[in-house]
Amino acid sequence: MFTVNTSVIPRAWWRWINHQLGTSESRPAKQYHGLCRQRLNAELQQASSRPEWWSVIDEGSAIRACDDVVNQLDHRRLQELQRLLQPGSVLDAARSGRLPGATYDTRGVLAVLLTDKGSSDELDRLLTELETLEDPRLRSTFWPIMQWCREVIN
Repeated sequence: MFTVNTSVIPRAWWRWINHQLGTSESRPAKQYHGLCRQRLNAELQQASSRPEWWSVIDEGSAIRACDDVVNQLDHRRLQELQRLLQPGSVLDAARSGRLPGATYDTRGVLAVLLTDKGSSDELDRLLTELETLEDPRLRSTFWPIMQWCREVIN
């Protein structure tokens, strides 16, 4: 059985993840470290125990699974990945709050991504907004990101 996962890992996000985990930026990145994560789901040759995964038991099932993966990549995912890899695309998606695959408040992601450009009025306004959120739980969620962003730009 196997699955195919994809994601985009912008440089600033990789720096933040490694700071948060206390790890080196030179280590290999994994799909789960990224933003805009998406799993391709098996449409053909599904595994009985995990229908979203492909099952390969012989040459014929391997060919069907491979054809399904290639078809999905060619007709859906690669176009989206190419769009996200255009300069500024992930930043624009975070600004709009519509980061592909995100089911969370993207303001923290936006703050991290903005650090790539150094200090800016936009980043300062966003960090002030996050620091003054009325909801203390939400404010505490963003606190580590805010601190890191301030350290990086100073």
